[in-house]
Amino acid sequence: MKKLVLTAFCLISGLLSYAQSKGQPDLSLNTIAIDPGHGGKDIGATSPDKKTYEKTLTLKISKKFAKKVSEAYPKMNVVMTRDKDEFIPLNLRARKATDAGAQLFISVHINAVANRSASGFSAWLLGQSKKNYDSYGVNMEVCKRENSVIYLEDDYSTKYKDLDESSPESQIFLKLMQNAFREQSLLFAENVCAKMAANGPFSKDLGVLQDNFQVLREASMPAVLLEFGFITNEGDLKQLRNDEAIETIADNLFEAFKAYKKSYDQSVRIGDKEVPAEEAKPVKSESPQPKNAESPAPKKETAPTAAKAEMPAATGTFYGTQVLASSKKMSARDRYFKGYDMKAVSSGTLYKYILCPTEDISKARENHREIKKSFPDSFVVKVVNGEISRVNP
Repeated sequence: MKKLVLTAFCLISGLLSYAQSKGQPDLSLNTIAIDPGHGGKDIGATSPDKKTYEKTLTLKISKKFAKKVSEAYPKMNVVMTRDKDEFIPLNLRARKATDAGAQLFISVHINAVANRSASGFSAWLLGQSKKNYDSYGVNMEVCKRENSVIYLEDDYSTKYKDLDESSPESQIFLKLMQNAFREQSLLFAENVCAKMAANGPFSKDLGVLQDNFQVLREASMPAVLLEFGFITNEGDLKQLRNDEAIETIADNLFEAFKAYKKSYDQSVRIGDKEVPAEEAKPVKSESPQPKNAESPAPKKETAPTAAKAEMPAATGTFYGTQVLASSKKMSARDRYFKGYDMKAVSSGTLYKYILCPTEDISKARENHREIKKSFPDSFVVKVVNGEISRVNP
């Protein structure tokens, strides 16, 4: 138990300690890690005809994305966990990112399930699978497949012995890591999904999900695992074999990253002075953008970036369940809120998001018992003319 908590503390505080040791740090986003999933003896998912491997596609997408970032931001340190067809253990992928001081970890994958009608793209965050909810339970197959690479490692039983997912210690460790970087991870994940939905080769947006992926659990920075299409789906596979579609995926990844970096850099301050962000140089796509003529994806607005809260403070008195505090302005229709009624209250530079607002404290407590099934870290609050205080359960 002590070992896991100490490990979590070290991972969360490591980057801050490193920055402090260098004196006045450059707090802007200047290092990212790109992780092409699988490689070498770990081929990943395979197409039904056995001619296309996940490991090949992830490397192709990742290298194109890395090139775009390097060209647009010459000062950016772009770390690739692999740049050729080689086997890299899961724990070493995250270690490369940590050793480089990466501030964002992006793991690129292609999805695959037994049901060949499944299609689309998704973004995954670290979290406990909600097995009592269909949307999570059905996708356990994805998590098991991505974690199964552990068993290709010669010393897996020793290396991962302290990470028994069923133990109370592992649950505490997972919660610490999940909470530390959830907001930043969610922002990047939403950026990717918005770009893919607005201009992508896949018509179906499966959204932002969560599960206990080993490669995310090992990461000591905001981290997202991306699944671009299903190699087991005929339509998705056709796009994945198309160079123009691969180029589009890389373009969308770059545009999502550019929006995320701008938001990140604007939110970093030393005292009252903003750290100047490096402006991106224009990057041209190497090929025209493909369009899915059969089922075009609906246009969506780019995920909003962080900014000073400008929403007027709520007036009057009400109670509700606070589930998130974020510098990003989110829509009440955002899937993150799982369909609950939401009221956002500005507090300094943050928005505090409160579900099921009501004037009845008893009703608020009753609502919270249901809401906390989806938001375990949520709590009941009282809002008086925009001033928020926590209420005992």
